[in-house]
Amino acid sequence: MNKMFLEFKNLSEDTYKIMKYGLLFSGLVCLSAVGVLLAYIFLGVIFFYHLGLSLLQSSFTFAVEFIVCGIVVDFIKKRGIWNGIFFYPIIIFCHKIMVLIDFFSFYIYNIFYNLFIIAYIKEGGDIMETYDDGNAIHTVDTNQVLTNTFFRMFLGLLASALTAFYVYKSGLYISVLSNGSYMALAIVEIAVVLIFSLLFKKLSPTAVTILFFAYAFINGFTLSVIFVAYEMTSITYAFAGTAAVFGILSLIGYKTDKDISNWGTILTTALLVGVILTIINIFVGSTMLDIALDWAILLIFFGLTIYDMNKIKLMQQAGFCYDEKLYVYGAMELYLDFINIFLRILSLFGKRRD
Repeated sequence: MNKMFLEFKNLSEDTYKIMKYGLLFSGLVCLSAVGVLLAYIFLGVIFFYHLGLSLLQSSFTFAVEFIVCGIVVDFIKKRGIWNGIFFYPIIIFCHKIMVLIDFFSFYIYNIFYNLFIIAYIKEGGDIMETYDDGNAIHTVDTNQVLTNTFFRMFLGLLASALTAFYVYKSGLYISVLSNGSYMALAIVEIAVVLIFSLLFKKLSPTAVTILFFAYAFINGFTLSVIFVAYEMTSITYAFAGTAAVFGILSLIGYKTDKDISNWGTILTTALLVGVILTIINIFVGSTMLDIALDWAILLIFFGLTIYDMNKIKLMQQAGFCYDEKLYVYGAMELYLDFINIFLRILSLFGKRRD
């Protein structure tokens, strides 16, 4: 703990300013949320309740992200530069934290959707076989949901893989890592997830599709460093292994008839503990703890993949949303699960370049 406090005291002036003004901004958003929620209490307007809750969630998310990004940037500036180029294992470590933040940014704004599904299950809602979109009656085909969701997730993964490989082969990763663009891309990446989650219900299918692929391309840029740090055979095996495990877990989630609606809260709480311990380990520097956390987070995402796939099926059956938007929503959710599993498998079993 003393080491952690010492690191905070030794933050660079620029990093301190970023965290200071970021936390100030988060505090202002939190105060705005309190004001809106008070308006809801006195006026009883339901819109104020949802707006206030979203602002409150945003304030906490922004606060955590400013703190984490500030610590990571300072850590890289002090220890991660070698001959003018970032030390790649540290960048990969930071990327693992970043995709976890992406996951939480996506999840925290989908609490409403999760509650919707849980309420549907608890109330014993009937499975819908048809729905009316105002123009016509459509038949619900849950197999179509699976096909379209996985197809869009595959396109997103393909976009990330091709982008990462191009950035590596072209040498563009050197300028991205050496001039500060990496952290700028990381912030934009998180912002895209937040916009996707916050405005999902209001955006058109085309808009959410564009945001999903924008995230996939940006993540490809930040993911390019794995080609520098790991051997190509390790990356290939890790990806193939992730695809096989992910397919099995998704099938389990889709086929199960058990009530696993409480998994989401349990697993994300456990994941939050894992993220906190990961941040602490930045200062502790324990290799054993890092390996243990990789295993723990890997197992947590195994459970989240089952839960998310089951939830997507239930969202279709419950009539929450249909067609393109549901497919993209599911693709984003499963894409984040896949990337987190892939990075953990690569970290645990991948062979680093000499």
